[in-house]
Amino acid sequence: MHISKRDTISRGKAWTIRAIAILLALIVDGIIIYAIVKMNPLKVYVSLASGAFGTSKRMWFTIRDCMILTCIAIGLAPAFKMRFWNVGAEGQMLVGGIATAFWMINFAGKMNIVMLFLCMAISAIVAGGIWGLVPGFFKAKWNTNETLFTLMMNYIAIQLTSFAVSKWENPPGSNSIGTINSKGDVKYVGWIGNMFSDGYNKDFMWTVIVVLVLATLVYLYLKYTKHGYEIAVVGDSENTARYAGIRVPRIYVAPWPCPARCAASRASWQFPPSAIRSRPKRPAAAASPRSSWPGSPR
Repeated sequence: MHISKRDTISRGKAWTIRAIAILLALIVDGIIIYAIVKMNPLKVYVSLASGAFGTSKRMWFTIRDCMILTCIAIGLAPAFKMRFWNVGAEGQMLVGGIATAFWMINFAGKMNIVMLFLCMAISAIVAGGIWGLVPGFFKAKWNTNETLFTLMMNYIAIQLTSFAVSKWENPPGSNSIGTINSKGDVKYVGWIGNMFSDGYNKDFMWTVIVVLVLATLVYLYLKYTKHGYEIAVVGDSENTARYAGIRVPRIYVAPWPCPARCAASRASWQFPPSAIRSRPKRPAAAASPRSSWPGSPR
């Protein structure tokens, strides 16, 4: 069985199909909800909507989480466009977070704040890029399974995070590195001034802006650049790409650092080293840090 995209379908029909699919999913979910817990599915859906958008605080937290996932998805787009299934963005983000934490812990207050943030961003991008380049190289050289490879590297990154927390633990025995930029009785001291309102969005608007800029750049890259076209050709058919003179191994390797860079850059400005946790009995939990801007009171 071969599945191919229907490029000739009208936009109206495409959105109608999506709407029907969502409606059918809600109906099936409603049946399962009622069969298991005997609750009115409509009340459950209303409760879900209220939990996500019921107040301005909930709405901005929802937007924040959506932007975080969108940023990682943007990075995955080139690899997925090539039909290489990179599931290692979690590990790439963690490695970027470790690199960011290194600079925050060891150089905060010892160098200019602009240079500190530049070093944080560059080191996170480089670390995450190398982490993403490894499976790309093995795929190009020995045709390894990228899904399993990147998945296993996630667990390595989780253990590296736990190791880093054990070295930077503050206070000792807390399984946490504490709040890095605290001063005296003031628990949270932001490094970046707030240019937005005093509402809940003040902590998340930078996230929205940066993600929208990244989305635009990646779209232009995939749509209008030579390399973006080569990625699409390799995704459609490797043999066609080789016949057209495209160096397929080079295309294999090149997109892989992109998700790592986006995930790691996300870590450098959104991943709070103060919230990295180590839970030896539940190692997967170490990959679930709280989210806040390094210059925010969260």
